[in-house]
Amino acid sequence: RSATGCGRALHPFPNRVQEAYPQCLYGTFSHKDLGMPGRPIRMGHDTMVKGIDGKVRRFPSDTHSTSTIVMFQGDGPGDLPVILGRTFLRQLGMLYDAHKDAVLESVGEYVIDSDMKQLIYKVGDTPVQSLRTDIDVFPLPGAKWMMPQVSFRGCTYACEKMMLLEGKTAAEAVALMHDFQVFDNRREDDDIAASLSAASGLEARVFSQQLTSDSCVAALQEIIAKHGPVMLNISGHARILDAIESSPEGHVFSVRDPFTGNFLKIRDHEEFWSPNTPANLTKVGVVNPTDKLALRKNVTAIFLTQQPVRI
Repeated sequence: RSATGCGRALHPFPNRVQEAYPQCLYGTFSHKDLGMPGRPIRMGHDTMVKGIDGKVRRFPSDTHSTSTIVMFQGDGPGDLPVILGRTFLRQLGMLYDAHKDAVLESVGEYVIDSDMKQLIYKVGDTPVQSLRTDIDVFPLPGAKWMMPQVSFRGCTYACEKMMLLEGKTAAEAVALMHDFQVFDNRREDDDIAASLSAASGLEARVFSQQLTSDSCVAALQEIIAKHGPVMLNISGHARILDAIESSPEGHVFSVRDPFTGNFLKIRDHEEFWSPNTPANLTKVGVVNPTDKLALRKNVTAIFLTQQPVRI
């Protein structure tokens, strides 16, 4: 990190990467030896990707499995090779938080400091420092925390930690984070709830129904009002839904997305409920009418009650 502790150095990708994948702008890299003596490579930690809506977002690493990587040579003879994950490269066209036209307010997000060539995290206009130096854990307003997922498929682990950190002080958060491990796999909702219950000592429940938009929002509003933030899982991606408010533009969702690390207030729109496919996300508010009933088939919400776990 930088001398202030609030930023990480950003490096442009080699020309070969940018020619093949022009969406990939910058990366923060670490060096690793993959069993090739004398020939380390650069592992992508965070990558700044230009989305199909023109906004630049942080993507997490997808380099945990050496069997699913693509290697690119550096530009110069002394440059280290760069590896990127195949899943990462296949999903460059997806939006993991919201189309920029749907965003009403950014509470916290990664931004590029062009002058310092650094990746920093800002809450409003203020850079904030991570709780740890090895992984990012950022304080947010209202005694909330942002923990961006460390691995490409680690959204449920990041969301679980954010739920456990809810309302905690910095000292309490440090203690809760001491045993964090990096996992790169998806989990079933019941497994997530069981893990939350074991870690918190409170009963975790899973809400899952096929609902229309209005009834789904009303049910989630009731759960959040009674129990607090929920882990919303849509089509395999988990996010924290903190609040649902009403506005002249309709419902407004406050969402912490661990994939990008952004904490946003966004307006309700069909793509929020749909799979994160380029076809559904190229234009806000436009989906095939025949698909609307299918958009909410896989919506589940996991939440913590204030009831102790029953033994």
